[in-house]
Amino acid sequence: MQWYGILAAAVGLVHGSSVLATGDDLSRDDVIDQLRAEVAELKDTVDEIKAATDDNWLTARRALEIRGLVEDVLADADNRASLLQDGITAGWDKKFYLGSADGSWRLNIGGQFQVRWALNSASGQGAAMPDAIPGTLYGFEVRRTKLKLDGHVVDPSWQYLVQFAVDHDTTGDGVLEVEDALVGKAFDNGILVWVGQFKIEFNREELTSSTRQLAVDRSVINEFFNLDRSQGIRVQYTGDRFRLAGVYTDGASNRWGGFDLSAGPPANAFTGRVDWLARGDWEQFKDFQGWKGGTFGVMIGAAIHYQNSKYGALNPMAMDPFSSPRTERLTWTIDGQLEGDGWNLFAYLLGNHLSDNAAGSATADQLAFVVQGGYMLTDKWDVYLRYEWGDLDDNTSPSAIASAAGLTDISIITVGTNYYVYKHAAKWTTDIGLGLDPVPTNLGTGVDWRPDVVPNDGQIVFRTQFQLLF
Repeated sequence: MQWYGILAAAVGLVHGSSVLATGDDLSRDDVIDQLRAEVAELKDTVDEIKAATDDNWLTARRALEIRGLVEDVLADADNRASLLQDGITAGWDKKFYLGSADGSWRLNIGGQFQVRWALNSASGQGAAMPDAIPGTLYGFEVRRTKLKLDGHVVDPSWQYLVQFAVDHDTTGDGVLEVEDALVGKAFDNGILVWVGQFKIEFNREELTSSTRQLAVDRSVINEFFNLDRSQGIRVQYTGDRFRLAGVYTDGASNRWGGFDLSAGPPANAFTGRVDWLARGDWEQFKDFQGWKGGTFGVMIGAAIHYQNSKYGALNPMAMDPFSSPRTERLTWTIDGQLEGDGWNLFAYLLGNHLSDNAAGSATADQLAFVVQGGYMLTDKWDVYLRYEWGDLDDNTSPSAIASAAGLTDISIITVGTNYYVYKHAAKWTTDIGLGLDPVPTNLGTGVDWRPDVVPNDGQIVFRTQFQLLF
């Protein structure tokens, strides 16, 4: 009952009381005083009833407002869900991702950024060094800027990877190019088939991501001998202890397609690689570091690559095995990797046989090796040492051609340190390298070494780099 109803009833009672009082033999003043007292008492009672009923009304109103707000939120959620059809998942699982609610579709988004300051001192060039190029060069460079998209479609067995990279060359044009582009199908028996553009499964140092190297960058030997990327098909098998890969491609360093003859003629190229996990697990050998608290692991691998140009040799033999097309190439490598609690060791041996029938059956047999190791001083700091050597002579005329090209034995020692802000996701790496022999030509860009003029040697390279992954 509302307060005004109660008030009417109370007034009725007062009126009744006044009638009864007038019917008695009381004086008029006594009756008025009695009525005033009753009215005052009744007023206090009505005030209490009114206050009580108003509070209840406000409480009910608040409940209605809250109910309306909840209904609005639920309606908005329903609208958003309807826009997303079956819904979407997003978040962070070692990388940013977007995916369908049922897990059938997934897109992972990641990237890499490396900025470096480098100093190169090759003052031993002497009169052979052009005046425009000083003996000591230094400056900043953005070594790598990459964007990686990978995941699966339809179901987790249909996989894909597309990686973009800002071109790092002497022109400094900063063109964004496709580095990897491949699609694969995974089978229940451990077999995965890839087609597209990818790194040829050959040299372990090159196959280990630039994000997970021990030193600032890969060795000069790797830059000289690695097969880089090509287009083709790759079939690989991963078991508990063995990993096998067989590859058919258009040939080494033939990134942009077998029919782009401006980049060199395509070849029939076959590559095979095997890795034996003698101890440990595959995950720990995705990098070269042996982290504090890590378990002991051993992995041994070997690979062989053969290619024969589809169109024969178009140019005479060059000292650099990948600077010009040739008729036939046979390259092999053997490597080993050990990791323990805070230490690591890695080494490989590599051989290269080149023949070019169009150049009078010229041949070259080259041999090289790299060995490196590191030790964790703390959970954040490590130190490492690397030595690399290679016999890069042209066996057909070692004195004349090698001297002219500046390619003889190469010998480089590098010492450095890493500070891991957050493992590989954020790390600072610094090293210094000394060339004990003249450095070869045709190394490309990015390793910060430049050609020496034989017989000068003693080139020094200092590099400090910060890496961020996202």
